[in-house]
Amino acid sequence: MPKSLYFHDYPDFQPNITPLEMFQIGIMGGSYFRPIQSPVTKTKYNQRYKKYSFLKYLPKNNYASETYDKNVNKYKKKVGTSYHFWMSKKWIREDIDPYGWIEWYCNFWQGRRSEDDIRQIGRWKRLAGENGRFRKQLQNKINKIGKNDDNVYKGMRQTLLHWGFDSTKMYPIKD
Repeated sequence: MPKSLYFHDYPDFQPNITPLEMFQIGIMGGSYFRPIQSPVTKTKYNQRYKKYSFLKYLPKNNYASETYDKNVNKYKKKVGTSYHFWMSKKWIREDIDPYGWIEWYCNFWQGRRSEDDIRQIGRWKRLAGENGRFRKQLQNKINKIGKNDDNVYKGMRQTLLHWGFDSTKMYPIKD
């Protein structure tokens, strides 16, 4: 089992990398904190990354590039959907974290708690948690081939990184 982080107030939320590690490893094509405009409220958001002191030591193109570059991603895969799609699915609480899940995780990591915690942790659990669909699919593949091969399911691995889970820390589980 990969070593996980522990939050005493939410013990079932166990990502295995910090937000800083996510950006260091390579996620979201380096463009997560790019300038955006809400399709709902028309509010413009820019430079919100400045409130995260842990990012100041990374190149800006790791987190606030104006354009998505899949080569910034660890697995060189473009995964995910658009900001407009996220908003249409109501995956973002604009009044709390207008950029969505990763902004929420950055704030949660720094100690902020909000009324959106249970929803966001639930989303994480369904995707990257111990029984999350992507983590479980990858674990089954690792078990089947008998090793953790970084070349298997690169898109799924990239998605898991976006959710605070580094799949390189997984290993085969024998029955």
